[in-house]
Amino acid sequence: MLWCRTLPALRYCFFDRWQSCRLCARKRHLLGLAIVTSVPKDDLARRMAGEVTLSDDPGATLRKWRTDFDISQTTLADHLDVSSSVISDYESGRRESPGIGVIRRMVEALLSIDENRGGGRIRQYARVISAGFESDIVQDLREYPASIPLDTLYNAIDATELVRGNRDRLSGHTVINSIEAITRLSSEEFYRLYGQSTSRALIFTGVTRGESPLVAMRVVNPTPNAVILHGVEESDLWEHAPALATIDGFSLAIVNQKLGTMLDSLRSIP
Repeated sequence: MLWCRTLPALRYCFFDRWQSCRLCARKRHLLGLAIVTSVPKDDLARRMAGEVTLSDDPGATLRKWRTDFDISQTTLADHLDVSSSVISDYESGRRESPGIGVIRRMVEALLSIDENRGGGRIRQYARVISAGFESDIVQDLREYPASIPLDTLYNAIDATELVRGNRDRLSGHTVINSIEAITRLSSEEFYRLYGQSTSRALIFTGVTRGESPLVAMRVVNPTPNAVILHGVEESDLWEHAPALATIDGFSLAIVNQKLGTMLDSLRSIP
């Protein structure tokens, strides 16, 4: 349904009558229309296909997107009407790098499966592109070309793990000024900190005890794979933090590198 600003008295033009609305047809380039379309889906498809095409390891990048969508090789193979071994061979590099046609089919299949499940991943991406963050809130946000073990991130920034969660791989990270985020962001905006995937680490800086970030995680669903608290010693950590992380199933770690050093270390992750 489209809001017609050319004739406000009409209030709405229905999409199936768009072509027959002659005034709108003549002036559609002047209209400011609020249209719910597949733009987020199309934008996501282009991003996914471009990332796979430009990747040094297209198979690993395909695997990253498939796991981000929480789609098994068997489910994807069934949707494409191929054997699961074909998907496995592409992802492992046993087959020659997929061409543009294959990449397009796989991307369209992932999006189609997500739509059939309710479109949760596509909606999440739409939230991300609809608004940005100021640099004093989000200090770094990155999507990895392929998912990495959680320990790879820990090693890069010399983090100490206190609780091991249910998921041990990451597709990205977000570095957040904890005070600015908690005092300025709404619950809806908090979801946007996930970037493209909840399969990531949220790294909170400016932490004194860790109480606020851990309490904030109680109202965020789903939770990230890992929460890392920057600038707090284990002896100063809020006593209930490990228990809350265990209840919600995410890994919890602390890191004490200087902020600039930590950001440089994060950017060095392949």
